[in-house]
Amino acid sequence: MNRAITTTADGGFVLRPGRHYRMLCVVNGPTTCDDLEATLAATGFQDVAATAPQDWASERPGEPDPWPMEPLVATAANEALVRVKGAFFGSGAESFDRDRPIDSGEATYTIAAAWDCGPATRKRAMATTTGKEEVTREGSDTQKLLIALGVGTLVVGGISLHRANKREARDEEALARLEQKRLRSEFDERIAKYLAGGATRCEAERMAERSMAAEEARRLADALEKGDEVT
Repeated sequence: MNRAITTTADGGFVLRPGRHYRMLCVVNGPTTCDDLEATLAATGFQDVAATAPQDWASERPGEPDPWPMEPLVATAANEALVRVKGAFFGSGAESFDRDRPIDSGEATYTIAAAWDCGPATRKRAMATTTGKEEVTREGSDTQKLLIALGVGTLVVGGISLHRANKREARDEEALARLEQKRLRSEFDERIAKYLAGGATRCEAERMAERSMAAEEARRLADALEKGDEVT
């Protein structure tokens, strides 16, 4: 079932808890699908998944429960369309107005269309330590890139964890987290640069991924030629 939800007088959408939803969102500003998922999880969504246009082929018409027919939505150069699906379990009915902030920074999202897909059952308790639900989604291109770039650091850290005492293990974990944070920051900076040059969000992410992967490959090749330890 894909029952279209009508907008409110101010152009927003009212979502009620205990229902599965599909949404077409307009994302404005530099961010990622992972950050949008985390923001929606903090709002009360479970099993939330956001996909960029390059991943929409998996939702082909004719498959069981296909994606509903979407309205035409015009986007600016710094905007991108993202499909989102998930079960909403807020404390009550909530109105999602335009230009809601995404927790990762200055980006915002607006629901352009929404569909009620039927009742949902809460599968697990929401996180209580941070107020956010832990959300993971395998298959994200951005996650794969960051994992690939940081694999050397993680492997070295894993070996050290078995050989070092508890204090050394904590130091290794902290270094690994710092490396991941550095890679993510560099990735976001490259995306912002490509967006400033007129690229779309999806184009900017692909170009940033390619450039970082190419630099990592060159670094590894240089290290192997010199006989250095690869980290």
